[in-house]
Amino acid sequence: MAMGARLCSSSIIVVVVVLIVATAAEAMRCPGTTSVYRRPKKKAADMVDMPLDADVFAEPAGRNAPQQVHITLGDQTGTAMTVSWVTMEEAGNSTVLYGLAMDKLDMAADATVTTYTYYNYTSGFIHHCTPLLGK
Repeated sequence: MAMGARLCSSSIIVVVVVLIVATAAEAMRCPGTTSVYRRPKKKAADMVDMPLDADVFAEPAGRNAPQQVHITLGDQTGTAMTVSWVTMEEAGNSTVLYGLAMDKLDMAADATVTTYTYYNYTSGFIHHCTPLLGK
């Protein structure tokens, strides 16, 4: 009886191993394509990086002008936005003027300013402001 139980147990192990190997082999098969679109191959002459002296990399005009400006949703209810920017020389003015029309910026909010250091790098002055909309 013990011998029969061992044979049955061994048979189950063999079946499980065969199933694992079959599943792994199926997983390694080529899954096929998801669409018929193929990106066209470009010639080397057409693949040009943006030059480092391009105008988009130029520092903005004016002393301590804001750089890297980002405007994002400030909360999940849609009642705020976050405005972030960097100044390089000094913290400067950190007030965001806003309103319901370009010619009527009758609301203001002040930003917090931070910097950070990582090894020998020191960031510019990073401004974050979250004015409430509709207030």
